[in-house]
Amino acid sequence: YDVKIINLNNKILKKCREAETKKDFNFTSIWKKFLKEEILNYKPHLIACTCMFSKTHDSAKNVCEEIKLNFPEIPLGIGGVHITNSLQRDKTKEKIFFDFSKVDFFFTYEGEKSLVDFVKIVNKEISIEEISQIYIKNFDDYIVFKILKRPEAHDLNILPSYHLMEIEELSKWGTIGAFGFLRKDKAKIATVLANRGCRARCTFCSVRNFNGLGLRTRSINSVIEELKKLRFEYNINHFLWLDDDFLYNKPKSIKLFNEIIKNNIDITWECSNGVISASCTDEVISAAQDSGCNGLVLGMESWE
Repeated sequence: YDVKIINLNNKILKKCREAETKKDFNFTSIWKKFLKEEILNYKPHLIACTCMFSKTHDSAKNVCEEIKLNFPEIPLGIGGVHITNSLQRDKTKEKIFFDFSKVDFFFTYEGEKSLVDFVKIVNKEISIEEISQIYIKNFDDYIVFKILKRPEAHDLNILPSYHLMEIEELSKWGTIGAFGFLRKDKAKIATVLANRGCRARCTFCSVRNFNGLGLRTRSINSVIEELKKLRFEYNINHFLWLDDDFLYNKPKSIKLFNEIIKNNIDITWECSNGVISASCTDEVISAAQDSGCNGLVLGMESWE
């Protein structure tokens, strides 16, 4: 399928950095103009938005309203962590339905399999029986399909299509992570995941609600191939692990770090999303340091 990614956040940051005065930067007009131009040029059959955090609820709402105002005939869907979690409770569900009343589809949980299956169903390539984890607007109500299709080993090992993401220029305009002061000058940054989910069941965290209980892990080979692709094709030299339980399997973590060294990937990395303190043995931390680690955030809640 032909896909185009519109990174409004990057566009805003770029224009902000390029502006010489405050008058040269108009937040609303910039993203609206860019969004409209990109959709007009690409002419998509489906537009899908994502909203990860509750603090970006209003931004996602504004984007969806702008899309439907200018392109009412194009089907519009939205998904992501915030949307999924909000649809689990009656109080927040009603707010989602009200604020995103123009949206045609709500895609829930991880969408690698379910979203592709949805497109195949629309194209009559597979049966409607394959539909999963989606709310479909039906006048003033919604048809709900709650069957889950979580991505497993093969799906997780497929490398992202980085050529669609402007990955090499993201660090020019913004940054991410907690250890920027320890990075090399002009570091080019990217994020990467080795595992999905977390072994813990912390009541303050929504990871197990979204990803399910336990972990699903990628192969070390696929992770190394992703790091090599980003390092040698896009010149990325600093990585943020977004895993919620990065050091879950201590022997596997040590092997991953050793493979980074063995393949001469020559990177620095950090894990500012946090690791479980009980996993931080001397052997693990030594291997992490040797592979380029320059910062870890420790979760003081203990697994052991």
